[in-house]
Amino acid sequence: MKSKTVLIVGINSDIGGFLSKRYKEDGWIVFGTYRKIYAPKNYYADFDIHCDLSSKESVEDCVRTLQKANFAWDLVIYASGTMEPIGKFFEVPISEWSDSFHVNFSSPVHILHGIWSIRSKYNKPSVVFFAGGGTNSSFDCYSAYCVSKIALIKITELLDSEYSECNFFSIGPGFVNTKIHEETLNARERAGINYNKTIDFQNTPGTALEDIYLHIQWCIKNELLVSGRNLSTVHDRWRDKKGTLLETLTKNSNFFRLRRIQ
Repeated sequence: MKSKTVLIVGINSDIGGFLSKRYKEDGWIVFGTYRKIYAPKNYYADFDIHCDLSSKESVEDCVRTLQKANFAWDLVIYASGTMEPIGKFFEVPISEWSDSFHVNFSSPVHILHGIWSIRSKYNKPSVVFFAGGGTNSSFDCYSAYCVSKIALIKITELLDSEYSECNFFSIGPGFVNTKIHEETLNARERAGINYNKTIDFQNTPGTALEDIYLHIQWCIKNELLVSGRNLSTVHDRWRDKKGTLLETLTKNSNFFRLRRIQ
């Protein structure tokens, strides 16, 4: 059986590094992009490439390299992102706000657009975006991050509707104990109430990285009902062996999508 190939954008992140090792253990070929050139490797990759999502030139170079790498992807996972700039909207530089949206949304979809033609023709491929805070409430002081994540949720639905030959998932992993929260701790009072929440969170285990991996695999297994939706690793009953969640999704196509419903 031909080995499947996963591309992890942000493979040097804590989530990306764990997933790279997990998929390698399962016999996948692992490709990945990393941002920090001199950072110690915390991941496993058969092929890795530098890609700074804040630079359009770097993203375009990455796409060209991937196009020439002679591989077909079965799964793309976006594990990159930043919560900065942190602060109230009119108190952060708009240039930094726009750069954040570029890193969290524009660059990821730029890469997907560029590698679309080299997706697997043997298996139905899948794309996984990670959602963030603010989906169901205001996420004060994190507007750039929040809006970019909402955009990823919506494009998940749009792409699923336009391209039935591929699965698209948006997954909210919940509070994961990773390096990204250092941005909030460094922001201090600019983070508002989330500063103390983050300090309190550090005393909890948070979402297990293994749960994120298992949730991705569950989504792929149940793609006919799940593709195009925004799922929560922590709050959804995807582990329920009775299939309650799947039954709910069968009955209502609006569940776990961005909607205004009366």
